[in-house]
Amino acid sequence: MFSLLSYMLDIISKHIRLLTTDFSQSNHPWKKVSKWAGYTGILYLMPIFFINSNNLYSNIYQLLWVIQTAFVLASDYGWGGPTPHILHGIDRLLATCMVLSTIIITSLYLNPAFVIIGSLIPLYFVYQSMVAAKENNWNKYVLNHTLWHITGPIIVSYALYKIQLTHSLFE
Repeated sequence: MFSLLSYMLDIISKHIRLLTTDFSQSNHPWKKVSKWAGYTGILYLMPIFFINSNNLYSNIYQLLWVIQTAFVLASDYGWGGPTPHILHGIDRLLATCMVLSTIIITSLYLNPAFVIIGSLIPLYFVYQSMVAAKENNWNKYVLNHTLWHITGPIIVSYALYKIQLTHSLFE
């Protein structure tokens, strides 16, 4: 149990380091990119279809998902590639902000159990991606990073759909 906690703290500290001092560094040691991790980045557009554009804040939130998608694609597959590039830091910073904002928004409107379960599933794949990078296991990294790109947008989209059924977002 202690080793798992130690391992998680190590990964969190690496993420913080990548958000600060190593901003432009890739989050994996390989000098290659995965087509699957890159292609699935397009799924970050899904949430915009589940946000009713009924106010300025909803429109801004939709725009943030479009921007996030552009940076995921650019960082994971496009211009950023495996080499140090500012796109990695921007993608990582935006992803962190979008995850936290989604958790907060979902907490305001939905059952806390949904928030916990909905958050843990994609964050598990982020965690496993970081573990794979630390273990230098390319196949495990690709699988988990791809699953992060699939589960995150699907769960966010479902949460936004559930919110829109009974509420107007940001009102």
